[in-house]
Amino acid sequence: MSIFSKLRRISKPDNTDTATAMLTPVVSVMIADGEINEAELTQLSNVCSFSPVFGPLGTETLTRLAQEIIQDISHEGHLPVIERSVGKLSPALRETALCFAIRIALADGHLDNQEEAAISAIASTMQVPEECFRKIVEVVMMMQRSEVS
Repeated sequence: MSIFSKLRRISKPDNTDTATAMLTPVVSVMIADGEINEAELTQLSNVCSFSPVFGPLGTETLTRLAQEIIQDISHEGHLPVIERSVGKLSPALRETALCFAIRIALADGHLDNQEEAAISAIASTMQVPEECFRKIVEVVMMMQRSEVS
């Protein structure tokens, strides 16, 4: 048995509260610039398929959750919806959700002003300490380097 095999042994969650809370900042970043592009959708699929939180839910459930989050954000705004998700996540899962959001924002190879502002606001709202936030950004940027970088 490899050391990584334990990561995939997960049980199906009874509800989707944690997944929704973790998906909220991700979706917020995706729609921050007014469009969802193919690179973001591909990265979202990648993040979800390898996550012990999202993996067992399946594409249909994740699509439904993302649509519900988009609808909530369009009615209430980004930060109130994210604030609601904070209480459903441990500090560690808030960091993980922020990692995923930054990966999505960097899916096209760069951060535009709206994405950068959204990520900073999300980190603050999710109460991720500034030093931790900087580390997350640095590591995700390393992960997302292109051949040209």
